[in-house]
Amino acid sequence: MPGSSPSTPSKFRKVWLPRLIITVGSIAAVAAFAVALRTANTGDRNPQFDLAVESVFPTQDALEPRQTTVSIDLASGWVLDQLVIEGVRLETEFINDSGRALGQFYFEPGEGTPFPLFKPGTIEVTAFIVNELEPTGQRKKIEWSFTAS
Repeated sequence: MPGSSPSTPSKFRKVWLPRLIITVGSIAAVAAFAVALRTANTGDRNPQFDLAVESVFPTQDALEPRQTTVSIDLASGWVLDQLVIEGVRLETEFINDSGRALGQFYFEPGEGTPFPLFKPGTIEVTAFIVNELEPTGQRKKIEWSFTAS
């Protein structure tokens, strides 16, 4: 063709190739971000076991220190009846219920408790809760686990 030399880039290479690369790269970046977001274990997940439970700590599958506090925050009208950790039913003297009016109950490991420190590994927690507002005292079992390191 007149006015064109072999060293001059074609219109495809000059105009369309950069656009194609940018488009494909953008799509790949969005897809990678979506995959990362779906598979990320941020440690702050809070599984909603039931409407009676507002939150638990440590959250399901969280990695926590061996001396971490275990807590459950319940919806209005619900109270903690029993707390069982690793198959050990904790006596009421070991459960801090100073937040009872707000539905908050805690266990802190330490000297003089059944758990001076949690053993490393998966720690299973079961809370039995009761609805004080119902005449029948509806009872529920809430279970979760975390990893102590």
